Amino acid sequence: VHDSYWTHACDVDDMSRILRSTFVELYSMPILEN
Repeated sequence: VHDSYWTHACDVDDMSRILRSTFVELYSMPILEN
């Protein structure tokens, strides 16, 4: 999977953390209310 994001294998933990937090941030926004 890391190859799909141009990430070295040693950085997968960082990539996972960033993707998870960004996902939560994006899907926590009340899009329909804006």
